[in-house]
Amino acid sequence: AVSPADMRRSILALALQGVLVHQDPNDEPARMLLERIHSEKAQMVRNGTLKRVEELVDVKEATPPFGLPDGWEFVALSEICTSITDGDHLPPPKTESGVPFLVIGNVRWGGIDFSDIRYVSEEYFAKLDRIRKPRKGDILYTLVGSFGIPVLVNVARPFCVQRHIGILRPSSEVSVDFLVYVLASDFVLEQSSAIATG
Repeated sequence: AVSPADMRRSILALALQGVLVHQDPNDEPARMLLERIHSEKAQMVRNGTLKRVEELVDVKEATPPFGLPDGWEFVALSEICTSITDGDHLPPPKTESGVPFLVIGNVRWGGIDFSDIRYVSEEYFAKLDRIRKPRKGDILYTLVGSFGIPVLVNVARPFCVQRHIGILRPSSEVSVDFLVYVLASDFVLEQSSAIATG
């Protein structure tokens, strides 16, 4: 018998390969979407809301691990996100109340757990760079301990995270729900594990 977890992994793997649904040849190719994302990021740099960053990885030279339907492309995460960072690296001053400060234990499969949380002062929170302040539509990604858990931020309340939690801000052109599924896949976990240290 196939376990529900194995079934979920198999379905997710097939979805990532584009074999679960009929491919419409009239669908816009990924290259056009990527051009719009590039334009969006360039506009953000001109507006001063995004720092110019160098691309970290060129996946176009790598051998694809599996074939994709026509119009699909493998891309680096940095190509479809306007920022990728983590929490502040300085130990935050804890307070009895204020802005929630989440640690790895607060990021669980299925969502963010705001029970049993720590707090930082409003002053500390105000000084954080805006990319270190998760907002609705961002994706949190655990980097240690319970490694590789992606969670969509679906709340508008202010909070911050420890440095062991990644903050991914996808382009407005990207389906964040699909991206969460991609990040939850064995395919991405294997890549993450291969470059993880410590």
